[in-house]
Amino acid sequence: MSILSPVTEYLMNRGVARVLRHRDFRIFEIGHWISTIGFWNFRIALGWLTWQLTESGFWLSVMAFAEAFPGAVLLPFTGAIADRVHRLNMFRTTQFVHFALVSIVAALTLAGHINQYILAGLVFMIGINAAFGMPARMTLPPNLVPRDDISPAVALNSMLFQVSMFLGPALAGVIIPRVGPGGGFIAASAMTVVLLIALYSLRLDHYRDAGPRPRGGFFTDVREGIKYAAGNANIAPLMAVVLLTALFLRPYMEFLPGLADHIFERGAKGLSILVSVAGLSALSASFILANAARTEGLTFKVLAGQAVSAAAIFVFALTDSFWPAVALIAVIGFAMSVTSISSQVLLQNTVEESIRGRVMSLFGISYRGVPAIGALIMGTASTHVGLQWPIATGAAICMAAWLWAAP
Repeated sequence: MSILSPVTEYLMNRGVARVLRHRDFRIFEIGHWISTIGFWNFRIALGWLTWQLTESGFWLSVMAFAEAFPGAVLLPFTGAIADRVHRLNMFRTTQFVHFALVSIVAALTLAGHINQYILAGLVFMIGINAAFGMPARMTLPPNLVPRDDISPAVALNSMLFQVSMFLGPALAGVIIPRVGPGGGFIAASAMTVVLLIALYSLRLDHYRDAGPRPRGGFFTDVREGIKYAAGNANIAPLMAVVLLTALFLRPYMEFLPGLADHIFERGAKGLSILVSVAGLSALSASFILANAARTEGLTFKVLAGQAVSAAAIFVFALTDSFWPAVALIAVIGFAMSVTSISSQVLLQNTVEESIRGRVMSLFGISYRGVPAIGALIMGTASTHVGLQWPIATGAAICMAAWLWAAP
């Protein structure tokens, strides 16, 4: 027998290879991965178009706020909806709407009829739609695999998100300098079509229903979700760490267009390098976690990732040199990925199926609503003190809070 046989068998039973054996999960992840590349293409094009129209850090934060703030308001309610309806159908509907809205942005941009006010309005509508899609999307991967494969499924889903975080900006760095932001928007809408095809190809071999539908009123469901998360001894402190990171650390991403142009003087290519390096380093972290497929030690990793992220962002915000900033953003991408994936794996393995949509929607606020609030505060401050000091102050606050809370 070849020595490669046991090695091959070992590798095929590791987290990533094992979870990709499941047809529905494999099809969903391919479609979702391509769509997420389009999402990052859209984000880079949106940031660059906003900067072209305004050259304002305030308007960069306004766009981030317009896209993400609806999630802060709506996600507790859309999570309750996800626990009442068929989640796959809910996600399909939101992707149709997303395709239509991004196509409108692309058409107006290419026609030269766009300005920051129209753009903010359309981005706000995209944010509302995303608030309905997020709880459905976050609950799908664990329901496309057997229960024993939930951890590697969640970690692989996050890993592919990080791959798209690298490829999307890299693609945008090719498209935008040649055909402008409108080309980035067209690419994003086309990639959404790929996800829609994947969603209609699923057979739901391992789909687990949420169980008996909630019998109480809609607002009772929302309160139950919040009460469950706040009262769970494992979930509540984890949510606190995630929200702290979202408010004070994640907003730095929204200011990369301004930093790349005004501070580092590298333009759109510099922006693409910064975001791509962050994505590539985050990918390496997510690959390690996906293959580990274990929950032991994840709490330590959540806290360590937050501490390293805060320290690296503080130094990053105060440097004026491009290549040291690139090195720092590699550290930031790795550490923030560790915190994000570890916390999500812990949550998905802890929460009950009947309430998964509501709890994961609260977790989703840390990705959409809370960073938007932090970005708006920092963007407003940037009009008075520049782009760098608000980012550094947020990191310092997070470091101080971590030193107080971690013990």
